[in-house]
Order: sequence, then C-alpha cells, then structure tokens
Amino acid sequence: MSAGTDMTCAVERGGGVWCWGSNDHGQLGNNTQQASAIPVRVVGINSALTVTTGGTWTAGGMGAALSAFACAPLRDGTLAWWGNSFNWLLDSRISYTSTPLQVAGISDAVAVAGGNWHACALSNGSVLCWGDDRFGQLGDGMPATCAGAGCPAGTGGALTPVRVSGVEGALAIAGHGSDGTCAVLPDASVWCWGSITGGAGSDAVQPVPALVPGVSAAANGLAVGFHHACAVSPSGTTVQCWGDNYAGELGNLATDADSSPVSVAGLATSVVAIAAGLTHTCAVLVDGGVQCWGDNRWGELGDGRLIGSALSVTVSGISDAVAVSAGYLHTCALTKAGRVLCWGQNGAGQIGNGDVSGRAVSTPVAVSGF
Repeated sequence: MSAGTDMTCAVERGGGVWCWGSNDHGQLGNNTQQASAIPVRVVGINSALTVTTGGTWTAGGMGAALSAFACAPLRDGTLAWWGNSFNWLLDSRISYTSTPLQVAGISDAVAVAGGNWHACALSNGSVLCWGDDRFGQLGDGMPATCAGAGCPAGTGGALTPVRVSGVEGALAIAGHGSDGTCAVLPDASVWCWGSITGGAGSDAVQPVPALVPGVSAAANGLAVGFHHACAVSPSGTTVQCWGDNYAGELGNLATDADSSPVSVAGLATSVVAIAAGLTHTCAVLVDGGVQCWGDNRWGELGDGRLIGSALSVTVSGISDAVAVSAGYLHTCALTKAGRVLCWGQNGAGQIGNGDVSGRAVSTPVAVSGF
C-alpha cells in the first residue's frame, strides 16, 4: 500500500495492484487518464511484491499534481512502472504511460522507493537509482550540471539505473516524494543522499550517502517524507525524526527544523511501522493503533479534528493496523483483516470511498472493495 501525491495504490494477496485517485498522468495504470474515486485494477500486473508511489505538486500544493507515478517490483525481479516518465524515469521518448512498462536494467528488484523526479530500487543488497540528479538523488557523486527536469543524459541525471556508492548490503530503502533517499545497512545504521530538506541551500545537498548521526539503530522502520525523515529503533520504543518541521511533523513539541534526529514525544506504546508525508507523520503501534502528528488542515491526522499537533495524537477507530502510508495530504492504513482505511484530503478521490467532493475526511473511512 502506498499513498502518493493525490492517488493511492494497494497490492492484493494474489499480486494484483489496485489504484485510485487522480489519473492525469496515467498513474492509475488502467490504460486511461480518467480519475477514479474507487479502486481500479492496474493492467497486466499479477505478481507484485509491493507498490510505491512518487511525484510532486505544483507550488502551493493545492493544484493538480505536477507529476505522479507508481512502480512495483514483481516476483520475477523485474520492475513495472506507470505514470510520469519525466523524460528520465522510464524512457526518453515518452512523457507518461497509462499501462505498466518494464524499467530497463533491473532484473532482481525486491523493493523500490519513489521520489520527486527520481526513483531507487533495492537489488541484491545494492541500491540503484535513476532520474533527476540536481540534488544528488542518484548518490553516485557525479555533479549535476543541468537545472531543468528534462536535462540531456549525463548532465543532470540518468536514463538508466546507476549504482549508489557506499550502501552495499542495504536491507531497506525509503524515499517518498522527496529529492532524497535513505537506506538501512546491516548494522542498522541509516545513510541518506540527495536532499531530505527540499534542496534549500548547498548544505542540504548530499551527492553520496552520508551517515545520519545520532540515530538509535533503525532496523525496525524507516520513512522519508517530502522534506523530513524518521527512523524506528529495533525495539520500537524510540522514534526519531529530522528535517523540516513547519507543522510539527518531527513530533517533538516544536516547529523548528532540525538536521539532527529528535525523539518523537507522546507515543502510547512501541512502534512497528512508520510513514512520512508532506508535513505529517504516522506510526503503527504494537497494539494495532495508529498515532499521527504534524499538519492536519485536511484531517490527515485522523483524529476527527482539523487542528495540527506537534505531539502525536491517536487516529480514531483503528485497533488492528499492520501498515500505514502517508501521502501528500492524506493517509491510509492496512488492517490485519485486509481492509484499507484512508483519511485526509479527497479532492481527486484518493480516499477511495467514491466521493470526490474535496471536503476534508478527518476520520478513517473504508476504501471501496477492500
């Protein structure tokens, strides 16, 4: 399950993929560009392991998504892609695809992280990235000399995957709508490259992976939002976040940005999964509850209010969650029974309950068909 900019996707038990929400870039993968407020099946995929979404919004964040895509590693190790191509991410000849195509150069992917205008895959312990490189997103140390999204090959990015330096043996990767990616290594250390803070200043750009100092071993969970990131300790008792903190998304009772990890306050029990969105963050607790913190203008914290909180609050009505995904302005959770529940902004039908009124959904509602 993955909540994107203004769309959401989920993998069914058999390996099929279903998506809902905006579709102006073909990101629902059903061979149309028609939005859908209920899940539609992605064409031709029957063996997905997971699914991830990526993309970015126009300035201000309330118009249509400037870019949106989804990708899924399949059981045979190949990687399927649909939505935007950006003349970088898939094929220099096309700008988008509304049906899945195979990403060239990857044959043994087990996980994928979707960024802003780039993506990364985990393959046999190596991390491979492709797309835009203006903020060092490819992690290969090569300078980016082009300032536009459609840069020629070799000047600002790569059309085919390149190996990220220094993260061999990676166990997990994370990147979601941002200009950066992070990886967890076997010693549970966290390494990041690109820009987690939106590329605001040269000090925010990291062209090769760098150790995140001060993280208490993060083997139990890792999340990268649009401009912040979070890690969970192996015991689940400690959650640390760093990056932008405009709306309290770091969860430390403050709104000051912090490049060093700070501890999240107010979690009721230990954490088993975490997700980071634009300016909010959510965690699944060991007892199946979900807590969120940060921006709540569109009900993305799920507590029935539209008031943000720099202290974690409890999402209403969920007691059996096993996973959570935070989109740009909405959030979704997967329950033990296989239900998908979503809440937050719903202007494009990304909540999946058949409604496209655009009103805030401040408590979880069931996605149709799940």
